[in-house]
Amino acid sequence: LGQCSSKCNAAFFFVIPCLRRLLHPNAEPVVAPVAGKLLWEFDFEDQSYAPAPGKVYKKGDYLCAIQTSFNLEIVYAPFDGVIVEATKEQGARVAKNDTIAFIEK
Repeated sequence: LGQCSSKCNAAFFFVIPCLRRLLHPNAEPVVAPVAGKLLWEFDFEDQSYAPAPGKVYKKGDYLCAIQTSFNLEIVYAPFDGVIVEATKEQGARVAKNDTIAFIEK
């Protein structure tokens, strides 16, 4: 929370990262280790989607993959927990260190 500039009549404003911290106070961010195209799952018969909130992961479980121009970088769950938000959609371009999900321990 903070005060707006003098040009604004509003008393307070929210910054998006701060808002996410308010929505998921016990969740830890999962960041992209490389830049590329985000692939949550590989479904060859139907459309692929980001994981739904509530999906349980154990440390070391497959979380997603990031396709770079050179290879496919697999991202594993860094700890046991439940996904509370996937911030990027299937096929989205991500930069290195972008937050791709929040997992609550």
